[in-house]
Amino acid sequence: MSSLLAELQSIYETDFLNQETRENDIIEIIKRVKNLKDFLHMRINLTEQKSYLELISPYLANYNEKGVELPG
Repeated sequence: MSSLLAELQSIYETDFLNQETRENDIIEIIKRVKNLKDFLHMRINLTEQKSYLELISPYLANYNEKGVELPG
């Protein structure tokens, strides 16, 4: 997560804090905030999401028979 925060920090500093690169027009500021929001949504959607079998089906998680293939 630290690489995401470093990347986010550089984007934020460039768009909003740096005197040379920050925008003074409110329309452009809104566009940059929207781009930042879209960036965060994209990064969140790309993160690996784990599903645990115990939560999905306790019955299958406790099934002890060998040689059974589960699709998916």
